[in-house]
Amino acid sequence: LGMKRKDKKHILIAIPSRNSLVHIPVATFASEAIRQNSHRNCPYWFSVAMLESVEPTEYARNILVSVALDHKKKVDAIWFVDEDMKPTFPDSFSMLDIESDIVAGVAPILSKEIGKPSFTWNLYREVKKGEGERHTSFFPIGLNGGQPMEVDGVGTACMIIQRRVLEDKRLWLAPDKVEGIVPLFQWPRAITGATLGTDDLDFC
Repeated sequence: LGMKRKDKKHILIAIPSRNSLVHIPVATFASEAIRQNSHRNCPYWFSVAMLESVEPTEYARNILVSVALDHKKKVDAIWFVDEDMKPTFPDSFSMLDIESDIVAGVAPILSKEIGKPSFTWNLYREVKKGEGERHTSFFPIGLNGGQPMEVDGVGTACMIIQRRVLEDKRLWLAPDKVEGIVPLFQWPRAITGATLGTDDLDFC
């Protein structure tokens, strides 16, 4: 007879869109996920939340985390998929088989240096702080032959976060919600306003 809806793990696919658009691969991925809900033997139940034209990015992510935690049908994990990602079926869905608090897919990071085109992957190892340094630095690393690997930091462009992580107030930036929003992500900045890191590596 298959699994009942209440016995399936609820995954909320959260898509922050800065300009109200998503790439076709993201739309196809979300549609394929919803289609899995008709398969009684699929252990997951998918829903989708798309947030349009909300900036900065960390605020959009915090809103989507709040949607997940306040959802009338308890969400077991949130799956961030950025608007410009290219997730595929069934490869991307294999991320759900990895047992970890946080699981992320890789994405290329293009160099912005003029005349020197290059890219790295959004996978990082922590660099030990020097004397007097207050913030952690990260160094990009290579892939692991397509196999899962443990890292110190990773981008949120395609990231699954378990509910127990979202609910852990030790990770929140304030004791409680701020104007109804879970304060989980931020861009660390110096007193001058200069950025000292990114929201995803700060979260990791």
